[in-house]
Amino acid sequence: MSLSNAETKMPEETCSKRIATEGESSGLSVPEDVVQNILSFFPIKNAIKSTLVSKSFRDSWLFCRNLDFSGDFGRRADAIDIIKTVFERNQAPEIKRLALTLCYVGVQTQIETWIQWCLDKGLEELELDFLDGVFPMQCSIDFSALQSLTVLKLCLVEFHMPSSPKGLKFLKSLCLSRILVTEELVASVFKNCRFLENLELVGCHGIRELRINTRNHNRFSSLSIAGCKEMKRILIDAPNLESFTFSGLITLFGFGDVSAVKDLMFHFVTLRKSLMPFSAIDLLSHFSNIQVFTISNVFLEGLTRRYVGRNFTEILFCFHNLRELQLLMESHTYCNLFDIADFVKNCPRLEKFYLDVNDFTFELGLYWEMHQKHLLRDFPYKLNSVKFLEIKGFKNHWHELDIIQFFLQNSPNLDAVALVAPSRPRTRIFEPDFERSRRFKEMAPRVKVTVHEHHRYVPKSPTNHLKRWYYY
Repeated sequence: MSLSNAETKMPEETCSKRIATEGESSGLSVPEDVVQNILSFFPIKNAIKSTLVSKSFRDSWLFCRNLDFSGDFGRRADAIDIIKTVFERNQAPEIKRLALTLCYVGVQTQIETWIQWCLDKGLEELELDFLDGVFPMQCSIDFSALQSLTVLKLCLVEFHMPSSPKGLKFLKSLCLSRILVTEELVASVFKNCRFLENLELVGCHGIRELRINTRNHNRFSSLSIAGCKEMKRILIDAPNLESFTFSGLITLFGFGDVSAVKDLMFHFVTLRKSLMPFSAIDLLSHFSNIQVFTISNVFLEGLTRRYVGRNFTEILFCFHNLRELQLLMESHTYCNLFDIADFVKNCPRLEKFYLDVNDFTFELGLYWEMHQKHLLRDFPYKLNSVKFLEIKGFKNHWHELDIIQFFLQNSPNLDAVALVAPSRPRTRIFEPDFERSRRFKEMAPRVKVTVHEHHRYVPKSPTNHLKRWYYY
C-alpha cells in the first residue's frame, strides 16, 4: 500500500511564509524558539523548503519531528544519502512520525537503525512502505512490543503478534499490506489493542475467514479490505463501525450489528461468479443508514429486475439517508441506464451521482430492447434532490448521452453536469452529437454543463471515495 502523498505545495509551506511576512511587515522578529517549535511539526521536506523563506528559518529543519520520506522520494538516487544526513543532524528532543518508502535491499541494517533511533525518542507513528520489493522484509524489531505507537503501517514488512504482546496497547490505526495475515493475528490485534479505531488489509494472503467482533471496542469505526484474494468469508459484528470499504472478488459476507455505518463501498472487481439478487439485497438490508455509497456495476447488476415465472419482479429497498452515490463501471456486464434509474429512484435524498466509465463501453443486448428500454420512456419518478452529475471517462457514446438526458429530464433541481474525458489517451472517442447537445440546452437551460480534460480536471464537488484508494 502506498503511504505517499503528492509532493505539491503544502499548507505548511504557506504557513511558514505567512509567519515570515507578518513578522517583517510588523517590524517584529519571531522568537527563534517559537519558529523552531512551529516548524518542528512540519513534514521534513516542507521544513527544508521553509529555509528559503527567511534567514531565521535556516536551521529550523534540524528540529523536525515529522520525518516523512514517503512517495517518490525513495526512488531518488541520492535518497539514502539525504536520509542519512537528516538523521545525523537532527536535534529534535522527540520524533512523532517516521515514514519511509524505499527499496530495503542492501540497507536493511541502516533502516532498522533509523527506526530504533526514532523509537528511543518516543515515536508515535511508523509507516514503512517497501512496495518495490519481492519478499517482505524480516525486521529484527518486534513491532508488537512497542509501547508508544498509535499508528502502524507496514507494506512488505513481516508482522507478528503473540496472544499476549508487550506493546501496542495504545494503537489506534493498523494498516497491513502484501504480507501474511492469519486469523490468529487479527484476533490478537482486537484482543490487545483496545483503542483501535482503524484496520486496513490490502493484498494480504494467508487469511481465508475474517472475523470482526467489536462489541467491546467502542472506538473501532473504520474497516478497509482490498485485494485479499484468499479471503472467502467476512463476518462483521461492529455496532460502532461507521466506514466499511471492500474491494476485491465476490465474497461471502455475514453481518451482525452494523447499523452505524454511514460510509460504504462494495467494489467487486471481477466476475469470478455472479452476484445473485438475494445476495445483493441481503447485503443492502444491513446498511439502511448509509450516506455515502460506492458500488461497481457487478453489484448493481445483482439488483436489476428479473423475470420470476412470468412476472418482471422488482427488488424492494430504500436508502432514505443516501446523499452521494458513485458507480464504477469496470467488468463486462450488460449494466445500463435502466439499472441506474431503477436504483436511484430508491434514494429520495440523493444529491450527487458520480459515474466512472473510464474502462467501460456500454454494450446493450436484446434484454434492454425487449424489457427495459420502454420502461424508461415514461419514468414516473422525479429525482428532486439530485443537484450534481459527474461522468468520468466520457466518450460521447450514445448511451452516455442517454444518461445525461435522463438526469436532465428527471432532476428538476439539477445545477451542474461535469463531463471528464477518459484517462487513457488512446481510448476511442465517438463523434459529437451536436443535435442532442442542442436539445439538452433547450431541455434544461439553467443547468451548467462543462467538459474537462482528465489531467486538468479539478472537481468542485469531489467524491468522498477514490476508485483506487490502495496500491499493491
